[in-house]
Amino acid sequence: MSTDITNSGSSRRGRENQFKFLTSGTINKTEWLKKYLLKQGILVNSLYISGIIEELNHMRRSQQLLGELTWEELIKKMKKSYQTANYRASKPTRRTVAITLSAECINSIEKFAKSNKITKNLAVEELINDNFNLYFEKYKKLKHQEKIAREQNKSIELIEIKGTLKGEIKKLESVIKYKDKSIELMKIELDFLFKKLTSLAYEKKDIELDEFLEIQEKYFDCISRVNDSCKYFS
Repeated sequence: MSTDITNSGSSRRGRENQFKFLTSGTINKTEWLKKYLLKQGILVNSLYISGIIEELNHMRRSQQLLGELTWEELIKKMKKSYQTANYRASKPTRRTVAITLSAECINSIEKFAKSNKITKNLAVEELINDNFNLYFEKYKKLKHQEKIAREQNKSIELIEIKGTLKGEIKKLESVIKYKDKSIELMKIELDFLFKKLTSLAYEKKDIELDEFLEIQEKYFDCISRVNDSCKYFS
């Protein structure tokens, strides 16, 4: 006997908890619920949500008839409407869009809505938002990959520039070595000219034309090389 009483009490509490969804949300619950119940032909007197829920539970316990709907159907319908009202309240800027979907797509949306216990409108929005989030994640990933590619290209360009500079440095070193050799040769030739002229002056000999022309040629050749070196390094 006590078991039957316990089961009966648990069952009653379970039925009363079916209105628990009305205690959550952001909209004016009392105002919304009164208007909704009035549309269903149910008039309540309480001013607070807890009192209205108690009235509804009392009607259920007394098995008050609702016309075509059963209490279970009413609660199920009320819950969906309440969820929709709260969702709309949290998203004030909303627009209606008319779209045509295939029967397969509609069935998938209905299954998704049923499995998540939400309205079809909310199901469509969640599916769209999830896909947009997925798209933006892919977009950010693509941008990150592009940034990496740009950095890699910069590294390749720097390596190429470095290689080019190394080549130019080697060329310059070769030119400098060549110039150093030219300078050494000029020193030798100038030293030769100086000694030749000193010797002739010391011996007080006249310079023959061929010898003079040879000295003159060497002199101008040295001057020309000096000028070339100055042009290169200027």
